[in-house]
Amino acid sequence: DLCAALSLALQFPAGCNVYVTAAGQNCSNPVHTDHHDILVMQTQGSKRWRIFWPPLHVPGCDPFSRGKGGDLLHEKDLHSVLCVTLHPGDMLYVPAGFPHATDTQLEKGLPSKSVSSGRFSYRYAKSS
Repeated sequence: DLCAALSLALQFPAGCNVYVTAAGQNCSNPVHTDHHDILVMQTQGSKRWRIFWPPLHVPGCDPFSRGKGGDLLHEKDLHSVLCVTLHPGDMLYVPAGFPHATDTQLEKGLPSKSVSSGRFSYRYAKSS
């Protein structure tokens, strides 16, 4: 129901994922890029997000799938855009192709729970 409502409200196809991460995790998700824009809504606990500028193009590497399938990205090679900790009620937008990583290392209580909606902006165009 959430995905259908979001797609209707925003007038574009949207998918949803729910992420639950235990408190105190040094790395809940290593640095990677996604092929879709992300809108994250934190619902419980907290999660730190580190966002980086897109890396230089590497021939043979999909810029929207970096950090996956053996194509590793390392934070030391990237330039930071934002480091922010989300708390319940906070939202964050991450554009497609922007490397990002998450952790819950500062959280000591409840697990982190968030809902993430993906938008395939570079593949979608609404017809008139």
